[in-house]
Amino acid sequence: MCRKKDQLCHNKLILIISIITAVTAVIATVTTLLVIRERKKKKEEQELDSYLDSSIQ
Repeated sequence: MCRKKDQLCHNKLILIISIITAVTAVIATVTTLLVIRERKKKKEEQELDSYLDSSIQ
């Protein structure tokens, strides 16, 4: 049978692992959103440069 103290320690370990997993998921999501935003911004700048270059000629 499990001791009460061992069960409490086990529960705390599960809680800590869950928190770390949740924080990691949030960081990954934010990083992905920032990368997508930067790529979109870069693409828009390239399109604008292309348009300006073609309009100058």
